[in-house]
Amino acid sequence: MSDHKPGGHHHRGGHHHHHGDDFDWERMADALELDAAVMEPLVHSIASRLDWSGVERVLDIGCGPGAISCTLARMTPDVVVLALDSSEPLLARVRARAATEGLPDRVVTVCADLDEGLEGLHAVAGADGVDLVWASMVVHHAADLAAGVATVFGTLAPGGVAVMVEFGEPLEALPEDDPLVAGGAWPRYRSASADALRERLPHDPDSIEWVSLLSDAGFVDIDHSSVWVDHPAPLHDVGRRWLAMHLKRGLDSVTDRLDPADLEAITSLLDEVPDRDDLFLK
Repeated sequence: MSDHKPGGHHHRGGHHHHHGDDFDWERMADALELDAAVMEPLVHSIASRLDWSGVERVLDIGCGPGAISCTLARMTPDVVVLALDSSEPLLARVRARAATEGLPDRVVTVCADLDEGLEGLHAVAGADGVDLVWASMVVHHAADLAAGVATVFGTLAPGGVAVMVEFGEPLEALPEDDPLVAGGAWPRYRSASADALRERLPHDPDSIEWVSLLSDAGFVDIDHSSVWVDHPAPLHDVGRRWLAMHLKRGLDSVTDRLDPADLEAITSLLDEVPDRDDLFLK
């Protein structure tokens, strides 16, 4: 058996998808950075559980615009973070962010794709692999999940650790006595949004057996646990912006799935986000 040791974590939160060359990558990067700002406590929570002694090279697979890559670099001043993504526009955003934060020599971008086996990574990471892999909301995109997990395993040096953050329950935002909750509009909206998401993904996130996939790839000491984000009411500005963004995106995806009364109710909630003091994210 291998002594690679992954940490598997579920989180509550939003999700984004990569698109073709004609996609608005700047808008995508802005959305991903807002996601990262809301989820930063989760990153710190997971990272605080890890043993960073001896960690010199970290690989952030599917790094997007690099918010987590830079966070990991700031938290661990002795490491070099390899920020890997298949989108050059997003990697350009990583380099700009790293330069702004004074990390240009410690956050190195790599253009590669998980489905293509991360060809060329070892030229940057070294033949022995990296000490820690961070893969947040990315492995479920792999066309072949088993191959994707095996690729993650193959990037690690002996004794290395992989952290995979994947789907958990979506974030809650409304108090239990809110009329949208009590009247059922909110649960119906959440259910319709989840159905729309499953149709867009290559795999149903609720049916993926991550522990089995990790074990089959050679991982041992698998910690499969949930990590929670908690932004209490009243929400700060970033939390309000995140909630408004995801409500708007959710509404766009469920227009044909909800009755007019529910659509009107959720649209009214979207309009109320800037002013309500009882909204939260948890």
